[in-house]
Amino acid sequence: MKQFLSFIGFNYIFIHRDKALTINYITKSVMPSRRISNWHYVYVLRSKKDGDFYIGYTTNLRRRFLEHNAKRSFATASRTPFEFIYTEVCKNEDDAKRREQYLKTTQAP
Repeated sequence: MKQFLSFIGFNYIFIHRDKALTINYITKSVMPSRRISNWHYVYVLRSKKDGDFYIGYTTNLRRRFLEHNAKRSFATASRTPFEFIYTEVCKNEDDAKRREQYLKTTQAP
C-alpha cells in the first residue's frame, strides 16, 4: 500500500512498506527520502481510534510516523493507529515551529 505524504517541487513523497520514497514527477525516478533530510516537515495525523488530530514537526517523517504508531510518543500512545492527513515542508526549524504553532492555535470554522 502506498500512502501519499507530500509534494515538494517536482517530487512526491510516499510511504511504501514502511519505507519513505521520493518519486520525481517528471522522470518517475525513485530516490531515498534522506536526500532531502535537511528539510523540516510539519505534519497532521488523524487517529483512526478516536478521529482526533495531532500536529507536529520533524526532520524525518518516516521515523516520526513509525514512532507514533509504535506508541513511543507519550502524547499519542493511547490513540494509535494514525494516518497522515497533511504535510508541509519548511526550509528551516524556525519556520516549521511557527507553522506548527499556527496550525495548533487557529480555530477552524
